Amino acid sequence: MERRPDENETSWGIKLSATLPIWNQNSGGRNLAKARLNSAIAAYESTKRQQNSQPELLQKQYVELTKVLNETEPVNKIVLSIKDTERLFDRALIPPSSLIETYRSSFELVEEIHRNEIQAMLIWSTVENLKGTFPKELP
Repeated sequence: MERRPDENETSWGIKLSATLPIWNQNSGGRNLAKARLNSAIAAYESTKRQQNSQPELLQKQYVELTKVLNETEPVNKIVLSIKDTERLFDRALIPPSSLIETYRSSFELVEEIHRNEIQAMLIWSTVENLKGTFPKELP
């Protein structure tokens, strides 16, 4: 704030300054390129660590999934169980609602078994691909 003795007015002002990088050419572009390079190196290292740990994790998932599949009743036994329930229905020994519930629960069980089998095959093939070997015969 400046006061002039001869005038009774107050004047205000703003000062702006900017430095021009005359001798520092393309420094921002170089720093940006270095930052992108460091980011790409970090992403590469992260992916490399993940790929190194992925086969062990997938192998563990495969073992757990096959254990569950081995403990599950085979699909052909489930189908035989449905046929037994249909015979009981034909003799009027069970109500229609029980037959419908048997169909529903059996369908859900078979669907889950097939989903687990597909997941096991996908995990197995992924592990074999990561190892670099892919046998022609399935296990």
